[in-house]
Amino acid sequence: MTSFNLSEWALRHRYLVTYFMLVIVVAGIWSYLRLGRNEDPDFTVKTMVVQAAWPGATVGDTLEQITDRIESKLQETPSLDYLKSYTSSGQATIFVYLKDSTPPAQVPGIWQVVREKVRDISNTLPQGVVGPLFNSEFGDTYGIVYGFTADGYTDRELRDYVVEVRKQLLQLPDVSKIDILGAQDERVYIEFSTEQLAGLGVDRAELIAALHAQNAVTPAGVVQTEDEKILVRVSGAFQSEKDVLAVNFVAQNGRIIRLGDFARVTRGPADPAQPMFRVNGHHGIGLAIAMRTGGDVLALGRNIEQAMTEITATLTAAKAGSHRRVIAVFQPHLFSRTRYLQREFGHALTLADEAIVTDVFAAREEPEPGVSGKLIVDAYLDERPGGPVWYLPHLADVVGHLARHVRPGDLVLTIGAGDVFRAGERLLEELAGEHLDEVAAPAPSSPD
Repeated sequence: MTSFNLSEWALRHRYLVTYFMLVIVVAGIWSYLRLGRNEDPDFTVKTMVVQAAWPGATVGDTLEQITDRIESKLQETPSLDYLKSYTSSGQATIFVYLKDSTPPAQVPGIWQVVREKVRDISNTLPQGVVGPLFNSEFGDTYGIVYGFTADGYTDRELRDYVVEVRKQLLQLPDVSKIDILGAQDERVYIEFSTEQLAGLGVDRAELIAALHAQNAVTPAGVVQTEDEKILVRVSGAFQSEKDVLAVNFVAQNGRIIRLGDFARVTRGPADPAQPMFRVNGHHGIGLAIAMRTGGDVLALGRNIEQAMTEITATLTAAKAGSHRRVIAVFQPHLFSRTRYLQREFGHALTLADEAIVTDVFAAREEPEPGVSGKLIVDAYLDERPGGPVWYLPHLADVVGHLARHVRPGDLVLTIGAGDVFRAGERLLEELAGEHLDEVAAPAPSSPD
């Protein structure tokens, strides 16, 4: 009995062998073209940072009440190698190191165990402790960083635009994470003289308590009807610096004094400032973009470049100085998306000078009772009470409203995934028709 001869079999079945070779070559080329390409290799950092703050505490109190308790609990971490901690007045920082032999696939699960164990003892920490906070994202690398600067805009306006750009870029394929760099938190500062307070008979503690009470968020009840449930809200929350200045206080002598009579209210960045970001020596805000594992950094760069070109063109056109007003016409897409994102949509529309919201473009969903574009209008008014916003369910109503209210120099933006663009086309037709009527109208004849 002779053994199997592979060479002889291949020569007898040369067509089949040729076919398999071609399949392997094509599969190899296809796999090569789809290989992930990243600027930096993927690696797992087996270290986590746990931080907690206790403002006003001494080093000894922080060590005994926070650091020791958290370290004692962290000793139960699976695959733990060792712990390292740094304690200062009111601040505790603990590094958790895993063994080098820990499989990378198990690391995310271990970090979740760490979070759960520390949270289990969080209620035993002293009152006033901030945290504990966790950071395990050391392995993220950013292949693309964009810098934003804006002359003539405030830091808050620049930050709002960068946040909106981030939302749009997160929808691109291969994007896993985008961090904002250099954005400064805002604070409202109330400045007054203690001598003047004493002269007016106003107690400083009572002044601060009254300001907290005025802006407190508390439940006010619910009105239940047959068809819907209506939440009752207490008005009077601060919307601007002017609202803070208008707060009244009762002095010790019974006089009612307005805050604006003895204090100055300003808006500014938090002090001390957060890490700064500069572009060519100018203050700015950065967007650091990380790619998903196995993605193609070249394709990601092309997609982001195209998206940034579109975003830049839109923002430049919308905020160009030649436009008197920016009017946004928004058509919500899907009832579920409208229900879940009504507040986000309302906030985005406040960036325009005026806003119009139509009814929901249903597409593949069935209508939901109580869900319509009016939810977005209500969310808009919650953030910008009395603002110029209209709920016009039908496009014909939108066109009629715009034809009556637009003025030369206005910019009308139609936003949505449905047929909202037709409102712009019909508006142009109406405006063009009015213009032709004016041109065609005969001039009054002069008397002989």
